[in-house]
Amino acid sequence: MEASACSRCGSQRLVPDAKLHNYDEHLRPLMIEVQRAKPTGRLVVKKTESAEVRASVCGDCGLVELFSPEAAGLYAAYVGQ
Repeated sequence: MEASACSRCGSQRLVPDAKLHNYDEHLRPLMIEVQRAKPTGRLVVKKTESAEVRASVCGDCGLVELFSPEAAGLYAAYVGQ
């Protein structure tokens, strides 16, 4: 995420690329998943596309905004490109 200022308070004190994790037995990155628009191969079952979720955190007001660095690939899978 390339934001240079917080969208809520305008502060420039941002943590721009914080990693999010699932804390269970193993430390794993938080993921987002979309279903592909078209079935793959001969199967009717649609496959999914997944990507890591990251966050931008404001050091003043605490706003957390989520984003995926791989958004273009997720969208392409979603629309069937």
